[in-house]
Amino acid sequence: MKSVITFGLSPLGNQLNRSAKAMRKQSTEIKDIEEIAQQAHLGKDVSEHFTGNFQVKQQINLDFPPELLGSIDVECQLQNMNRQDWIKMVCVEKLRAIQSSRIANTV
Repeated sequence: MKSVITFGLSPLGNQLNRSAKAMRKQSTEIKDIEEIAQQAHLGKDVSEHFTGNFQVKQQINLDFPPELLGSIDVECQLQNMNRQDWIKMVCVEKLRAIQSSRIANTV
């Protein structure tokens, strides 16, 4: 009876140890965004995580009522934008308006 070994698997079908070790090493090198933020808050240098080529992003989930989502989709079509970009744009615009208002009220 011949035994066949598939790439990356032992004769019993289990993954070989060397690939599991490589994955563990790689995953521990990547830091969680919250950990980086906490280090920055404590005043530590976190510049190694920012190369200038990428922006750190954090994915979130939002629940919208169907009516609001429909209105957003209409605006997206009118402006020829996808939903995600439109939501980010509107959030930035709103935050800038709030910040401008605060500055104007303190002067």
